[in-house]
Amino acid sequence: MDVEILEGEDQESGVNIYDLEPHLRKDMNVPKHNRFYQAVIDSRQLASGEREFDKLPNLYIVTILNYDIFGKGYMKYCVHNHCEEVPEVDYEDGLTFLYFNTRGTRGGNEAIHALLTYLQDSRKENVVDEATDRLHRLITKVKEKPEVRLEYMKFDDIIYWEKKDSFEEGRQEGEAAGRESAYREMIITLLQAHGEVPSDLKDKINVIEDTGILQELVREAAGAVSIEEFEVMLKQYCEQEEQRNGIRSAEKEA
Repeated sequence: MDVEILEGEDQESGVNIYDLEPHLRKDMNVPKHNRFYQAVIDSRQLASGEREFDKLPNLYIVTILNYDIFGKGYMKYCVHNHCEEVPEVDYEDGLTFLYFNTRGTRGGNEAIHALLTYLQDSRKENVVDEATDRLHRLITKVKEKPEVRLEYMKFDDIIYWEKKDSFEEGRQEGEAAGRESAYREMIITLLQAHGEVPSDLKDKINVIEDTGILQELVREAAGAVSIEEFEVMLKQYCEQEEQRNGIRSAEKEA
């Protein structure tokens, strides 16, 4: 669910850009991440050398989190730049950061609560109004096309996952461990689109060390229509792998 929306046709009628992104990882500095993406988006709005800054549209960076970034319990946090000495003065730079907390209980309204509840657990049971119904029908269509799910996975996030641990370890073994850890995290993240991943299934995924198998499981997780379907596939895959290992052992002994 990574969306950029342009609203309005010209500056006179008003132009707004909404950049919508979910984040599941708690180890990322989200405010600085959003600062970077705000700069990237703004840089696309003016031609090189252009100085008519009034042409910059209003920009709303909308971040959906499954945790409370500020720890105050609100469903929504709205952040603007302001003057510290005179806070009541409007600082009209057209920039707004919105952080939505799917586990929040304070503020917001019924519509926001319904939407965040559905985003946290995207099942039919949590469809309670027109907005969540439309979203559920859209997500259902996307899930029917596994290639779409793979296409829209952030490539730079995948690279980050793969390199993070290897950078910290700084040696070949660490690099391999980093890739394995990245693939395991990707599999579990993909499965979370269908609900809470059982702890025993996570354990089965976390004991797999073969990078080739983990890569294949990423594709299977992207294409699975339910956690149960993935579990059946994983069981079959493990049984086939055991058979192949048995054949290799027998050939070596022979």
